[in-house]
Amino acid sequence: MHRPPAVLWDLGPSRWKRRALGGLILLAALVWLGFLRMQGWGVSSAVLLATLLAGTLTAAIGRSGSPGGQLSWDGEQWHWLTDRDLPLQTMVCMLDLQVMMLLRVGVEGGKSHWFWLDSSDMNASWKAVRRAIVASTYNARQGASQEAGRIPNGDPHDG
Repeated sequence: MHRPPAVLWDLGPSRWKRRALGGLILLAALVWLGFLRMQGWGVSSAVLLATLLAGTLTAAIGRSGSPGGQLSWDGEQWHWLTDRDLPLQTMVCMLDLQVMMLLRVGVEGGKSHWFWLDSSDMNASWKAVRRAIVASTYNARQGASQEAGRIPNGDPHDG
């Protein structure tokens, strides 16, 4: 079976995440200003402001704490390269929008991480990464369905 060639992708901050956070901050400011205009300054305005600030601060902290490193496909298996090489046990493409993908990956110990990958220019390296992700997840599903449908032949070493 033909597999896609090796690829490497940096897990840097996503552009759409920065835009979404900026939009969230702008929306929070507009909601608060509209509320302030209708209700005037008071306890309810201060509570709403504190709630909106806490929400945007939580979103900003969550964005800054997103995992970094690189995703590496060696032709056989995916690896997450950080300060150490972590082979991925599972990778599921949860959403594929051509220019961005949402991946859920599982590493040793059963811990899951979520990665947003995006590329606005659809260059060759982005296409290679998408091709490798789609091919590897498809092959994993095919292997799991074939394994589930396999009938043991009585060999004690067989499954």
